[in-house]
Amino acid sequence: KAHADGKAVYMANCLACHGDKGQGTLVGPAQKGNKFILETKEADLKKIILEGRAGKAKKYPKIPGDMLPWKGKINDKDLDAVIKFLKTDLQK
Repeated sequence: KAHADGKAVYMANCLACHGDKGQGTLVGPAQKGNKFILETKEADLKKIILEGRAGKAKKYPKIPGDMLPWKGKINDKDLDAVIKFLKTDLQK
């Protein structure tokens, strides 16, 4: 697979809220088939992952959880890899 590192990063950090196949959970929206993931620029996705989203900034207000900030918890290489994975292999 082209983005094995991105998958490993996703499985280690994202699946608890977004599901092992990106299907979403009660606390995090689906990533697979998510138009927002597919259409949003990588730089904007980076900002959301690093800064998180809460309150009025939340895209999915019906989901009770907030997107937690990952700044200081994920390095640039892993961040780039997981975004590539979100936009490519996870969508298959």
